This record gives sequence, structure tokens and C-alpha cells, in this order.
Amino acid sequence: TTPPVEGYSNTLWVLLLRACSGLSLNLETSARVLSGLFAAGTLALVHLHLGRLILAPWPRFLATLSLAAFPPFAVWTTGGLETASFGFFVFAAYLTLTRTWTGGGSGTWFAGVLGLAVCLSRVEGPLWALGVAVAAWAAEQLRVARDGILEVRA
Repeated sequence: TTPPVEGYSNTLWVLLLRACSGLSLNLETSARVLSGLFAAGTLALVHLHLGRLILAPWPRFLATLSLAAFPPFAVWTTGGLETASFGFFVFAAYLTLTRTWTGGGSGTWFAGVLGLAVCLSRVEGPLWALGVAVAAWAAEQLRVARDGILEVRA
């Protein structure tokens, strides 16, 4: 027999699959379906974010389609591993933080939940969560500086 695969470094993924097992679902199929759902969520977030950047509909569609057709994205989406969920949580945490800071602070708790999901998704998750927070902070500083320059020029 094949020895079982251990998932100690992917706590959240193991818990999600445990929930599927509790529902008597096939784990191989469940893992692939969950990966596909998280990948679809990532594509939806990319599409929405590009709209937030005021990109016209066709370029938004083509940019989202290019991500969906990008071979590494497609392979990791269909593999049934935690990579698709991890990518979703990282991107969602970044978008939530940047939107929270731009909008005046509402949604900080949700960004924290997403950060926790990042931390529980992989062993290096806490470093990624820190990187997301630093990147979102830097984006906010650049936005504030840009807006200040625009106000001075006007």
C-alpha cells in the first residue's frame, strides 16, 4: 500500500479536506474542485481589481483570460494542492488591505481573517502575510504621495 501523505504544513487545506471527508465526499475530487473554486475566485478578484484601476472592459477580460490560460496557473489550479487557495488568500488579503486603507479603515478585521488564512495555508505563510502588509502599506504611501502631488499642482 501507498503510505499516506502528511499535510502538516498546509493546516487550512487539511481542515478543508477534512470537512469534505466528513461529508463523505471523494477527497481527490474534492481537492480538485476546491482548487478550481479558489482559482475562479482569484480570477474574479483580478477582474474586479482591474476594473478598480479603471481598465476598459476588453483589456480587463483579456488580462484575466491571459492569467487563466497561463500554464503554471492552469496546472496548479487542476492539481488539487493548496496552491490555488494560498494564491487566493494572498491576493484577497492585499486587495482588502489596500481598499481598507483607501476607504478609511473599515474591513480591517476581514483583512486580518484573510491574513490568518495566509498564515495557516503554508509553513511560510506568516512571512507572506507580513509581505502583503508591507506591500499594501507601501501602495498606500505611494497613493498618498501621488494625491498630495496632484493637489499641489492643482
